[in-house]
Amino acid sequence: MEGKHPEDIHPSECTICLDVHTTGGNGLSCFLYGGELPHVGGCALATPGAEIHGKRLSRCDVWTTPVPGHKDAIAAEKTAVRICLSVREPVSVCCGIHFDNLDTDGIAHVITICEQLTDAFLRRYNAEKTDGAAAAYHIIDRDIPAVPTPGNESSSDF
Repeated sequence: MEGKHPEDIHPSECTICLDVHTTGGNGLSCFLYGGELPHVGGCALATPGAEIHGKRLSRCDVWTTPVPGHKDAIAAEKTAVRICLSVREPVSVCCGIHFDNLDTDGIAHVITICEQLTDAFLRRYNAEKTDGAAAAYHIIDRDIPAVPTPGNESSSDF
C-alpha cells in the first residue's frame, strides 16, 4: 500500500496542537497532539542537567516512555528538550499524533510542524513573561507559516 504524502492530507484533518501549562517557575506540562486520531502515544520528561560540586554534568537530562507500537515519544522528547533548554525548568510532554498510511516524507513533515509549534510557543512564552504566575498556551499548526512539503511508507504513529 502506498503511503500518504503531506500534500494528500486534507487541511481539516491536519490540525496539530501544542498545549502548554506553566507553573510559574516550577516546570511546564505539555500535550502535543493531533492528526486524524489524537491519542497518548508517548511521554518525555526533560530536566536541566544536574549540578555536582558546582559543575553541571549535562545541559539537559531526558527520560522517554513510549506506548508499545508507537513512535510519539520521539516527538515528545524533541519538544521537551527544546523547551527545557530554553526555559531552564523541568518539562513534561505527552504526545499523540496519528495519520493513516503516512509515508516517510509525511512523518518528516509532521516532525517539522512539531518543531515549528515549539518555536511558536517559545516566542510567545518569552514575549509574555508572566512574572512567576502560572499560564496556559494553546498553539495550533494553523497559527504558524506553511511548512514546505518534501515523497516511502512507514508507520503512521511517531
